Amino acid sequence: MQRIELAMEAEIGKYKKFLKEAEVSVFFSDLVSCKMFGINHNNAGWAASIIKVPVMMEYFYLIDSQKIRLEDRLKIRHDYALGKSRLLWMPDRAEITIENLISLMIIESDNLAANMLIDSIGLSEINHLTGMLGCDNTKISHLLLKGANIEYPGVGGKEWNE
Repeated sequence: MQRIELAMEAEIGKYKKFLKEAEVSVFFSDLVSCKMFGINHNNAGWAASIIKVPVMMEYFYLIDSQKIRLEDRLKIRHDYALGKSRLLWMPDRAEITIENLISLMIIESDNLAANMLIDSIGLSEINHLTGMLGCDNTKISHLLLKGANIEYPGVGGKEWNE
């Protein structure tokens, strides 16, 4: 594991001049030996699309506990759009299955699908799951939107970085 850690640090070092002020954080866990290491892994940072994984996990938990079904449908909300989305080709308020939204969110990294799913179950449910998994520093505080410090009624009028 130490060899991997040294190699990872060297690889990240190659990109420091391109990253400028950015900080890279990684965490590894060997599933066989249970050995772990991280580089800046306790530092808060911007999760980008990786935050979609706990969204999907929360939906699978709700499906497993029979609170919702993959066949359940949500209405498309064009006002949730961020960039390109296949869903923008469909009429606003048309219905789509949760299964299709999860697929779009994960396979195509569709932010509109992610926003619909997040808003449907709520930020607190996703954060509760990450806490239960021991990921206490992994939080989702807003929908996936452009800009910063903007108010969005879908998130209770809270600002992005509160």
